[in-house]
Amino acid sequence: MFVENKATLFVVFDEVDFTEVESQSAVIDLQNQLLEEKSVAGPLSSWLSDFLIWAEASDLYGSSVDANGYFFIAENMPNAISDFLDEPAFQRYNTSIILNSNGFVSKSEIVLNHVDIEGSKDSERAMIDVRDLIEGVNVDGYIFAFSSFYPDVESDLILVEQLLYNFMYALLVIFVFSVAVLGHIRYSLLVCLLIAMVDAEVMGFIHFWGLRLNTVTAVQLIMAAGIITDMIVHIVHYFVAVQKDRRMGKVDRIVNAGSEIGPSVLFASLTTFIGVLPLAIAQNAIFRTFFSMLLSIIVLGMLAGLITLPLMLRILPERVPEDKQENLETQ
Repeated sequence: MFVENKATLFVVFDEVDFTEVESQSAVIDLQNQLLEEKSVAGPLSSWLSDFLIWAEASDLYGSSVDANGYFFIAENMPNAISDFLDEPAFQRYNTSIILNSNGFVSKSEIVLNHVDIEGSKDSERAMIDVRDLIEGVNVDGYIFAFSSFYPDVESDLILVEQLLYNFMYALLVIFVFSVAVLGHIRYSLLVCLLIAMVDAEVMGFIHFWGLRLNTVTAVQLIMAAGIITDMIVHIVHYFVAVQKDRRMGKVDRIVNAGSEIGPSVLFASLTTFIGVLPLAIAQNAIFRTFFSMLLSIIVLGMLAGLITLPLMLRILPERVPEDKQENLETQ
């Protein structure tokens, strides 16, 4: 995630009743609290602060401002806001205020700056601190903050959780279809185990490639489940199919499955690699990330299908031991 050292911070007020002194006081307090935050700095662009100072100094509306500097005569506010926005010095606030049909403020914003944002941790803390302050404001209406890096921070905050959920859903679907195709729960569980192992290895290669877990790499990790399944299930399916031949031992069936299906898996992996090879010289960082991730998935998936899978098939005990099978054949 790219984070600027300085970014504009917008605090938006929707349907907040600024005719109430309590609302004005709450917003002014919020502004002061925001400026005290380490990650927030001025200059503060606040129509409310300038409006209250202007109204207090005005001969026409000075009597509408109380001793604490808040505008307390609600019926005078539409005319006061209109005259305030007509002033050349404050016409810039015409883009910060939306009035309703009665001339009252319907939506508005104040503008500050986020500063000293140098990494993902700083940006996450800055956003959370600002939103915590906003949640503590007790006014009718809706207040929210936004800055250019907030969408990236929000995606990072939920990324790991959503990645785990989607990967679990993918494994569940793969398990169900594997049971339907293979007809064996144990081998279906073996397929899911291998997929999880390879996906964990691909996550390790994220660091090797100098990447980080983000939306692009997370999508690749989910895609990996399907790609790896294709490299594993065919071999397991052939192994299960020849299992019905009682004349062949387990090792012979593994060798037979590898010799019959292994070349197809190898060629499929190589053609997939050739297909994504142009991404290695792409100028776009996202395309290069796709290449790095797909290369890891292809290589690790191929090794899992051609090396790890046969070893695990050899270790996995048969439902009926081979010596008993031989006795059954003799009988």
